[in-house]
Amino acid sequence: MPWEKEVKDAVDSQRKVFETIGCIVEENEPDMTDANECFVNFRHWQNEVQYGDLLEAKADQMNEYTKWHIAEER
Repeated sequence: MPWEKEVKDAVDSQRKVFETIGCIVEENEPDMTDANECFVNFRHWQNEVQYGDLLEAKADQMNEYTKWHIAEER
């Protein structure tokens, strides 16, 4: 995942500070392979918690996106 130049520069400019206090600084990137799946599952859960009890009584007032999330969580 690309980092914005300003963010990368800000982090890089502090590298020496951490090294001088004894930290080992290594370049690395988090593994974001399953990030989208985790995000979608969280959204399913979040919608079910927030709106699940209302689905039966207010389904006609909910959008399809919210109903889909609730159905996927159940």
